[in-house]
Amino acid sequence: MSRQDVQVSQRGELEAIKFENETLRRRVRDLELVVKKYRERESAAVEKTAQDIVSDLGMKLGKATVIPKDDAKEDP
Repeated sequence: MSRQDVQVSQRGELEAIKFENETLRRRVRDLELVVKKYRERESAAVEKTAQDIVSDLGMKLGKATVIPKDDAKEDP
């Protein structure tokens, strides 16, 4: 095999590696978006659950007054 043939072969390998690298970069970007969307959904679900708990607690307490711990100690 001549030197020129080796160079052509190596150039072809380099182009194939570049193509594979770009394909992998795109795949990583896609997966990062999937993870980001998943985290946003999970965060929204946790926030919704917390709001529901507070709302339910408020309904159960009705008009009850909550005295902060510091205020309770200062009774005359």
